[in-house]
Amino acid sequence: MNVQGRVRQATEADVPAILDLLTHFERPREFLRPRYEEDPTYRPRQSFVWEEDGRLLAHVRVYEQTLRLPATTVTVAGIGNVVTHREHRRRGYNRRVLDAALADAAHRGFAYSLLWTNSPFVYERHGYGAAPEQVVAGVAAAPDGSLPGNARPVVVRPFEITDLPAVTRLYEQVHGERPGTVVRDQPYWRANLAFRREEPGDFLLALDGDALVGYVRTRRDGTALEVTELTSASTAAARHLLTVAAAPVGGRVTGRLPESAIGLLDAAPHVEESWRLMGRPLRIDNLAAALRDSRPDTHPDLSVHPAGGRDVLLRTPTTAPTAPIGPGLLTALLLWGAADRLEPHLATRPDAPLLRSLFPRQDGVLWQADSF
Repeated sequence: MNVQGRVRQATEADVPAILDLLTHFERPREFLRPRYEEDPTYRPRQSFVWEEDGRLLAHVRVYEQTLRLPATTVTVAGIGNVVTHREHRRRGYNRRVLDAALADAAHRGFAYSLLWTNSPFVYERHGYGAAPEQVVAGVAAAPDGSLPGNARPVVVRPFEITDLPAVTRLYEQVHGERPGTVVRDQPYWRANLAFRREEPGDFLLALDGDALVGYVRTRRDGTALEVTELTSASTAAARHLLTVAAAPVGGRVTGRLPESAIGLLDAAPHVEESWRLMGRPLRIDNLAAALRDSRPDTHPDLSVHPAGGRDVLLRTPTTAPTAPIGPGLLTALLLWGAADRLEPHLATRPDAPLLRSLFPRQDGVLWQADSF
């Protein structure tokens, strides 16, 4: 095919045309506009476009994040807003812009890449593998509305922008060592709030007197309430928040929750796997450095090596190398460790004991509030 066009990074002048192109998601222009015009972290160079005859026909954006791993962090290039003009699809334009975006992210040192998709086969061609997220559905357990040892009821009210410093401190207190959570500075918080555009009832705080003891962020998902983030200093405050937030939908709650939060739901919640999350290494050397930093006492000499195709091998000086590890399993191990839901994938592997040692089970979560 004789392709007339080129891939390039966007400029400030391209933003209006990018917003027009993003309407080919079959969403109104306003839906994604805040992510480009109100996000203080956005730089046009994070957008890669296919230009042909002066028109932008395809686009992908790289969302730059830092994710926590046990005792360390890893830089992540999040892939989002992948779109092609509806009259110019199936011509390879998305492949070209995504390849350019990934090459640039690797050149800039990003260790890993993540994305969410309903079309995993498209991204498998780019080296991604699907990782099983755990989606929980149940009914919020009803508490008595007060904290243990405290006669005062917990007050629940909507978030206001003046609450942001307290919310930021509580987020760091609760999630500062939780794998999968994003390191959020003030610009990140303000950008996240701008493009989430949560209604007052979607972001609720729990206060004990003047002290912030928890918050929950949600969105309506049919007849249930999807929890996009739950941050609380106590189980009682978390239960009360969920009960109040989910009351308009009969207490029905769903969401991607850490293992420790499943018990907040009444009776036996329904748990299923979602395979929309995909990941892959970008810079194996930087990923290896992050893994060594997270295991200084047990595996300080851990190394990562390509194993052909999309797979990698892990080595330590005192053990045989692992069998090839695909990008989906690697993503899951990084975020959640050798969790119970990964046992079907580990049980038949000869290196399962080593992988369980390298990746002990974690109470990790990748909040949907941070999705891109």
